[in-house]
Amino acid sequence: MQMTLAPILDVSKVREFAGNEALAEFFRRFPPLWSMSDESLRSLLGTTYYVRQGEEIVGLLSLTAFDSNCRKVDLGIAILPIKGRRALATQACELVAEYVFESLGYNKITCNVLDSRSDLVDLLSSHGFVIEGTLRDSCYWQGRHHNEIILS
Repeated sequence: MQMTLAPILDVSKVREFAGNEALAEFFRRFPPLWSMSDESLRSLLGTTYYVRQGEEIVGLLSLTAFDSNCRKVDLGIAILPIKGRRALATQACELVAEYVFESLGYNKITCNVLDSRSDLVDLLSSHGFVIEGTLRDSCYWQGRHHNEIILS
């Protein structure tokens, strides 16, 4: 099934998403959407996208830290552990690369990945990302510190 990206353009939609316990639990590495003020949520509008498979929300994708001087942007991506997850992530990477490089004219996308996510490191590497370095113990998640691998 074809994947689509749908921009989050409405604060109430973010609240609706955050209210889905299964999704919120899986995406807790993203900013705590359920506790953010409406003003903070509005800052995410237009740069955060639902990843949809048909009508079902199966992930989130965000483009942040736009730097027009260096022409780079940060990518955040999370897809639920469902059948076809790798194919969805591949499609998302291709859409993002086309948008960032062709539409925006930027020349760099960076992505920080938990070191336990070798599958995502492999996927990004297969799309031309290279490992730039590692941030040791830079993320606290699921009760412990994790290293983050920086790819661009």
